[in-house]
This record gives sequence, C-alpha cells and structure tokens, in this order.
Amino acid sequence: MNASSSGGGGSLSYGTRFEPEMLGLTPGATTANLNLNWISTSTNCSSTSTDDGKTLVRLFNASGSLVNTFTGTTAKGPTGKCAHKATITSLTPATSYKYSVSNNDKDWSNDYNYKSPPSGNVFTFAAIADPQITDGAQDNNTKPKANPSTTAQGWADVVDKITKTDASFIVSAGDQVDSYTYAPSQYTKFFAPEGLRSLPFAPVAGNHDTHAEFMYHFNMPNVSNSNSYGMYDGTAANYYYLYNNILFVGINTGYAPKDLAAAKKSVAEYDKIIKAAKTAHSGKYDWLIVHHHKSTTSISSHACDKELEFYIDAGYEKLMTDEGVDVVISGHDHIHVRSYLMKWDDTKKYSVRSTDKGTWYLTLTTASGTKYYPPFPFSNQTMYDAIVNGEFAATAGYSEEHPVLVDLTRGLQAFRKATSDTKDKWPLSTDFCVAATRTNYLPNYTPNYSIFKVNGKSISVTTYTSENVKVDEFILTPRGR
Repeated sequence: MNASSSGGGGSLSYGTRFEPEMLGLTPGATTANLNLNWISTSTNCSSTSTDDGKTLVRLFNASGSLVNTFTGTTAKGPTGKCAHKATITSLTPATSYKYSVSNNDKDWSNDYNYKSPPSGNVFTFAAIADPQITDGAQDNNTKPKANPSTTAQGWADVVDKITKTDASFIVSAGDQVDSYTYAPSQYTKFFAPEGLRSLPFAPVAGNHDTHAEFMYHFNMPNVSNSNSYGMYDGTAANYYYLYNNILFVGINTGYAPKDLAAAKKSVAEYDKIIKAAKTAHSGKYDWLIVHHHKSTTSISSHACDKELEFYIDAGYEKLMTDEGVDVVISGHDHIHVRSYLMKWDDTKKYSVRSTDKGTWYLTLTTASGTKYYPPFPFSNQTMYDAIVNGEFAATAGYSEEHPVLVDLTRGLQAFRKATSDTKDKWPLSTDFCVAATRTNYLPNYTPNYSIFKVNGKSISVTTYTSENVKVDEFILTPRGR
C-alpha cells in the first residue's frame, strides 16, 4: 500500500508498507532509550548506502505526529541478508509512542506501539528461560499443552499472557532457539509473537545460542565484545543496562568450559562486565541482578555437570558474593527452583546459607514447553542411565564435588539419593522447587513465566503456567551489599 501523512508538521511519505523480518526490541542503556533490530533482504548491507540497505526509525507520539527520525547501522547478516540495528533516545517516561522502520528511506513498515516504562522505583518486568524454539512439537510431558502443541504456539501463548500484565520488558535466561547451528526458521518463530514489537526482550546466550548469528538478531546495549567468535568462549555478548532502580547484567554462560583454566577466562570476563556496570551507574540503583543461562543451583539433569564445577571453582559464585549481586536469574535445566539467600564461604570453598548478605538464585523453566526436566532424576535408575550415557552426557563428565548437599555430602553419587521426600540430600541452596509426582517423577504442571513487581527495595515474584495457574510466590529484598 502506498501512503503519505502530514503528521509532524509536514508531509511524510510511507512508500509501500511492509512487515520487517524478525523485528524485535531490546532494552536500551537506560529506560530513556530503546534498541531495535531486524533482518532484511536489502541488496546492499553497507551503512553508507545511498539507497537500499539503510536503517531508519521514525518515532511518533500517540496521535501520530513525528517526534524524531533515528539512523542506525546496517551490516551483512545471516544467509546473505542484512542485519539492521538502531537506538531510539530521549524517551519520556510512561508515554505512549508509535514507531516505524525502513530499509531504504522510501518504504516504511507498519506502525507499532511502544509505551516507555514509568520512572522511579515502581514497575514490573517478566522473566523467562529456554523458549528453545524448535520447528516441531512440545515435550510430551508439558502440562498444559498449547493448541496446536508446538513450541512456537507455546511461546506465542506465554508472550500473549505477559503482554496482558503491566510488565515493561522481558528478561531472558537464554536458549532462545533450539538448533546448535543457525536455523532461520526457528528465529522467525521466536520473533513471531506480536507482543515482541511492543515489549523489549533482554536475551543472554544459552548453549543452544552459541552460533555466530546470535549477534545479528539482538541489539544489546553496552556489549563488552560483539565479535561473534567470542560466543564460543564466553567473551562475547556480555552487557548491562540500567532499568530505573535496577542494574541488570547479562552474561554469556552458553559456552561450556572444558577445564578450570577455560572457566577462569570466562569468569574474568563476567567480573569485568559487572565492575564496568557498577562503575557506570554508581549510586543510581538499589538492586544488582545478573541473568545468564547455566544454573549452578539446579536440581535436575544438569545439576552435577562437570562444567558447573569448573565455573564454581573458577570463582563464579564467589564473584556474585564479592560484587554484591542481589539476584541471579538462570535456566538451562528446564525446572523451577529458587534458593535460600546464599553467600560464598572462602574457607569452605562453597556457598552457604546466609541471614544477612548474599544472593538469591532463581532457576526458571521452559517458556515454550519445548522440554521439561524432572526434579531429582538421578534417583531413578532408568533416568540416571539415560542422562549419564545419553543426550545430557557432557564430554567433561559429571562432578563429585558439586552440588554440596544439606548433609554436606557432595556430587553426583550422593545426589542420586535425593527425592522430593529426602531433603537432607537436596542441594544446600534449595529452598523451593516444583515437586514431582510419585508415579512418573514429573510435576502435574509446567511453570512458564515469572512476573517481578518492583516496589523500591522490595520485589514480589509470582510464577505461572501458560494458563495463569500460580506455581510459586515469594518476596525479595536487596541483600547483596
């Protein structure tokens, strides 16, 4: 459709309206900014192109008058396409806008709605993990199933539920897609929900995201290293952003260290990005929240992975304590678990329960129903054999040092004795988990997303299934410092 408008004090040409490929939003460096990213089939991917291959965004107020036009960058993207990235700046808090994007300054996309978050310390965000979009069906154990029962529909349902809350954006714990190698169809399905045109999505790299093309699809602020090859050693895709009174740091634990030296290299990168974030926003935040992929406090199939031992021994949990991180949000194990307040003990060389300072660790489960892992699976011999010898077998093997259990025994063989009833064999960190049934080791429902309601120095967190059944509810207070 060809169109023009007189909004903004002059005639604006829209050319042919179109739907940009895989258009998504990411939080900007602060709530006054908004980052955009999309893919196009433009013939010229140079940012200096005078025609095809441009990156432009028009911002309108709620009545349709032009506020500003922003120019972004264009680069060669995946499979011969162009990757477009732009940033909208100087947004007024709690204000409704519309925006449109262009690849050539002639044809403009349809208009999309965006409402900037409120200022101050009262707001809401959502958190999810492991959409892990496939081209196929949900796990047979997912309860309730989507209709149709595909991961794409499961993800669309969850995004739709989140858009009906007052959440201002979505925090991810990684594994946006499933394929270890780049699969454009999975990214297309991931970005398909209409809600992602109005809700910024803050990604981190999971083990299924460690392909170079991850960097084309997301426009994170304050990225420490955008070299796509750094996806494979944890040195790329680490970033931070200030969202009102919360300083968020996203780190890349998608990478699997094969030894302690490799893990130390990764943890050194996490240390640098957290310190950079704190320095940039000193005195401006009440909370420090880290989100990443691989949980060190899970109770399912990955709980005893050797790579987690490497991360912990390299100083990952010590870093969370030393830098005063209040909350860590992670995924990877497709199960809902939250920890006690935990603090690293230098003498014992593991994290212990705390009553004063420390970090809460939250492990979130699949947002699409792609897979659901049972709690305490190693107590079942069939599951034990399948995990150790099958699809979850890491080349580095399994740990007999971590996790540390309530009775202070350690590692895989001790953890094999854990069930929902044997709490002395639970990891020392575990405060709450979704319990298994006695018949099939799986819960009667699958948690899908969590809503965080921030009220100054208190956050109430509620976790729901895709049908809005409440699974868990708790209150957090900042205790890291």
